[in-house]
Amino acid sequence: MSFNRQERLVVLSLVGIVLVGSGVLIVKRTAPNAATDVVAPWGEAGGADSSVTGPGPGPTPGAVGGHERAGVESGTDAPAATRAKINLNTASAAELSLLPGIGPKRAAAIVEYRARFGRFNSLEDLERVSGIGPGVVERAAPWASVE
Repeated sequence: MSFNRQERLVVLSLVGIVLVGSGVLIVKRTAPNAATDVVAPWGEAGGADSSVTGPGPGPTPGAVGGHERAGVESGTDAPAATRAKINLNTASAAELSLLPGIGPKRAAAIVEYRARFGRFNSLEDLERVSGIGPGVVERAAPWASVE
């Protein structure tokens, strides 16, 4: 039995999907604490990292990687005790890009600024970074810290 051209393309596509999926699993297993495993402030799950902290005495139900899982959906407000915060002084560019209003370019600028000038003493210090104004700081403030 032989396959026609269209059937061969379908089979090759399915094999490609399986290979890509296998590659993703391998990467996840070999790098369990990669930046993609960070607990995002708006409720995405991930692993432990020193720059992401959850306020409160300890993990709550739904905690992931030893940190509180945020009980917040994007665009909603929740008590501060249920939010995870990203430390501007220790977070990687990938972690910083999880903050609202901070994409990869702004995150890289924050890391570069921090390496050049040192720690942030307040959230308002973030405005000293090129391309970041008061509006961005205001949007990121509920999920950021300078501990």
